[in-house]
Amino acid sequence: MVWETQWFFGIPFQFSPFIIFVFFATFFEYNLHVISGRLSFLQPASSLRELFSGGISTTLKVCILTGLVGSLITFPLLEIKMMTGFLIAGLLTLSYSLPMIRRKGQFIRMREVTYLKVFTVAFGWTFITVVIPLLPFLENISGAELTIILLRRFLFIYAITIPFEIRDMERERRFGNISLPMIYGIRKMKAVGIIMLILFCILSALQEKYFLFDFVSRKPILIPLLVSAVAAAFLILYASDKKTNWYFKFWTDGTMILQFLLLLLFSL
Repeated sequence: MVWETQWFFGIPFQFSPFIIFVFFATFFEYNLHVISGRLSFLQPASSLRELFSGGISTTLKVCILTGLVGSLITFPLLEIKMMTGFLIAGLLTLSYSLPMIRRKGQFIRMREVTYLKVFTVAFGWTFITVVIPLLPFLENISGAELTIILLRRFLFIYAITIPFEIRDMERERRFGNISLPMIYGIRKMKAVGIIMLILFCILSALQEKYFLFDFVSRKPILIPLLVSAVAAAFLILYASDKKTNWYFKFWTDGTMILQFLLLLLFSL
């Protein structure tokens, strides 16, 4: 998603400290989230003991520590603007996984707040993959095109998060949490996802028609973005809590990779 943003604005691909940091920080958070229910931001000592306890597999421990060390090494190499952006994004990300929000006398995680859970994921991904990569170049980017990119990314990420909400319904029920599919039903949430993808396609058409004047040599972007949206739509329509983890973690998450690869393919 970061590379896709750079592609749109003509920023050369390279394994810069920024790209490496995004990789390690994402790797750290994805693995930390697996055990986030056992940790507390306000009790770091007990959380560390839990992290190194025998109840957590060696593989998971290595993944968490690898992500953390990689993040700590590359963070000082970033530009000041990007450091500030990542500190904001990091706080948001940690509040999603760790109990940092006070409600009714106790601390809860952002993911336990019904109407903020999916919004937080979509906003976080959009901020990290659109806003932060463009911070050094904002003076040269039109506000209209930046707005379209932001909205389109948010809509796409929100849409592909809905299958995960459907998958987690039973788990959320066991923990006493209320998710959007539990309130509005699976069919209505799938409809929301499809509507968001339609809006995503409309914004893509608008960008191709009115905001690609700086990229005359590029091939059209609408077809690859439409194909990725159709793929995501099918995954939303057929999502259920009976699907395997491959359906969600490989195919559904994989639509982000598919979108980027299609853009590269159609630009050849």
